[in-house]
Amino acid sequence: MHQLKIGSVTLDNNILLAPMAGVTDLPFRLLCREQEAGLVCMEMVSAKAILYKNKNTESLLTIHPQEGPVSLQLFGSDPKILSEMARQIEERPFSILDINMGCPAPKIVNNGEGSALMQDLPRAAKIIAAVRQAIDVPLTVKFRKGYEAEDDNCAEFGRMAESCGADALCVHGRTRRQMYGGQSDLQAVLRVKEAVNPTEILLVVDAMIGQDAVNAAKAFDDALDIDGVLLTKLDGDARGGAALSIKAVTGKPIKFVGMGEKLDQIEVFHPDRMASRILGMGDMLSLIEKAEQNFDQKKALELQEKLRKNKFTLTDFYDQMKQLKNMGSLTEIAGMLPGVKASDLEGVGMDQKLLQRMEAIILSMTPAEREDPKLLNSSRKKRIAAGSGTQVVDINRLLKQFDMLQAMTKQFSGGKLPKNLRKMMGKKGRGGFPGMGGMPF
Repeated sequence: MHQLKIGSVTLDNNILLAPMAGVTDLPFRLLCREQEAGLVCMEMVSAKAILYKNKNTESLLTIHPQEGPVSLQLFGSDPKILSEMARQIEERPFSILDINMGCPAPKIVNNGEGSALMQDLPRAAKIIAAVRQAIDVPLTVKFRKGYEAEDDNCAEFGRMAESCGADALCVHGRTRRQMYGGQSDLQAVLRVKEAVNPTEILLVVDAMIGQDAVNAAKAFDDALDIDGVLLTKLDGDARGGAALSIKAVTGKPIKFVGMGEKLDQIEVFHPDRMASRILGMGDMLSLIEKAEQNFDQKKALELQEKLRKNKFTLTDFYDQMKQLKNMGSLTEIAGMLPGVKASDLEGVGMDQKLLQRMEAIILSMTPAEREDPKLLNSSRKKRIAAGSGTQVVDINRLLKQFDMLQAMTKQFSGGKLPKNLRKMMGKKGRGGFPGMGGMPF
C-alpha cells in the first residue's frame, strides 16, 4: 500500500471503498475505516432529494468524525441543481465529491441521470464544469464504457471529464445495457488510460491459479503497461511461485501481497520472504510481525505478573481470546511455519460461534463480576443470559471452564506441570486439555 493523492487530498493508502447503494451506510463505513481503508464512499444521493429536503436523504448525508476521509456521491441531470446542492452541502465534513454518471438502474436512467449521461456528453460536461466551479474539494467522476451494447465513447468521455476539471476518474468496463453481467472490456479501460493520465495501474492476480496467473499478467501488461502486481490468496496453500514467473514475463514488480480477506491483510511484498516460502522454509519474519502487531507487549507483561500471582480474571481471559482471534486462522499461521502446509491443518481451528457466545457472556457482565465471578448468583446469571442471548447453562459452563483454567494456571505458577497435563502429553496422537472440550480451541 502507498499514499494516493486526489486533488488536494492525500490518502493514507490506495485502498478505496466503492459506493454501494444499501451497503455503504455509516456503520459499514466505520467498519471499513477500522480496517484501514484509505477512503470510504457514501451511498449515492440525489441532488433533487437534497433540494426538496427529503428526510431519508438527510440520513444518508450523516458523516461521523471518525470515518474521514470520506467521499460523497451525488447524481442528477440538471447542472444548476447539482452545482447548487454541491455548494450547499460543502459545509459538511466530506473530503471528496463524486458524480455518478455510471449507475445503470432503470429508475435512475429513465430520469436522464446516471449512465444516461453517457448519451449526452454536452450535458455531462456542463454538470462537471458547474460542480467544479461550485466547490473547492476534489471532484471525481464515475462512468461506463458506453450506453448501448455497441457504444464505446468512454475515452471521449474521460477526456471531457478531465478537461472540465475532474481530479480522478472511475471507469466501469461494461455498457449500461450489460448492467453488471458479461465480460468487462479491458480494451475500453486501456482507451481511457491513453486518453487521460492515470497515476498508477496495478493488476490483481490470484496466486491459486498458477500458470493462468502468468498468462493473465502478460495479457494485461501487453494491453495496459501495468506498473505492478498485487498477488492475492497467499493465506492458502499457494506458495507464490507465480510471483517469479510474473516478474520474469512482464518485468514488472510484485508490489503487494494479499494474506487474507480484510483490508489490513494486504501487505508490502518482500522478495526474500517469498523465496523462503517457495522453498518450503516458511515465513517466520511475517509470523513474528503478525504476533507483534496483534499482541500488546505491555499487556503481556501485566498478564505474566497476574499469572504469577494467580490473579487471572475473566477480563484477562477475554483479552487473550480477542488477541488470539486477531491473529487469523490456523491455516494462515501454518503457512508461515517451516515445513508445514496450510492444508495440514484444514478443518482445524477455533469454534467461532462458541467464541462469540463466550465473548457475549463476558461483555454482559459488570466489571466487578468479571473480576470476581463468585458474585454471580442466580439472578445475576439470568440477567447476563438475557443480555447475551444465551442460557444460564452456557454461563455455568463458561464459569466451570474458567475455574479449571484458573486451577491450571495456579499449578503452573507454582512451577509444577499439572498431573492431567503430564498424562496427556505422554500419549501420542491426542490433543486438547482434559475436561475442557467445550473450549473454542
